[in-house]
Amino acid sequence: MKNHWIPRGLMTACAVAFLLTMACDLKKPEERVRESAQTMMQAKVDGKWDQVYDLYDADYRKTITREDFIKRPRNTTYKGFAIESVEVLPSGTEAVVRMTETVSVQTFEFKSPVIPQRWIKADDGKWYQRVEESQNPFSRMFQNQTAPAEAQPKSLTTPPAK
Repeated sequence: MKNHWIPRGLMTACAVAFLLTMACDLKKPEERVRESAQTMMQAKVDGKWDQVYDLYDADYRKTITREDFIKRPRNTTYKGFAIESVEVLPSGTEAVVRMTETVSVQTFEFKSPVIPQRWIKADDGKWYQRVEESQNPFSRMFQNQTAPAEAQPKSLTTPPAK
């Protein structure tokens, strides 16, 4: 009498493993972006800056070493976050995550307005936060605005003595 149940059991186990693997790959792109954003923000809350570094895009990682990023002084402590929305753009390789952050600076705690983050899908299929060029936060407020004439600085030169 042959034991046919061993090959059948093995085939069943392989089929179940295959189906579970396929089910993991069936996640919607929005879910994958949300998971990456949650992982990054939780790493910020937990102070795991090596994990934060790994979730930034490759172009940013070329500008700073992991060691320098981890050692960077931080005056802000992340206390929490809330993801408001996730939108994958039609290209399928870019997404916008809108979230709020609760941060502490010294003894003061602040909740941010909704902040849009850009995420990109890399060739490895993973999502990374796109780091934009640093910008003065007040520059957007005053774009294309000129100061009124009376607010223009006056010359600091004194008229010649007569």
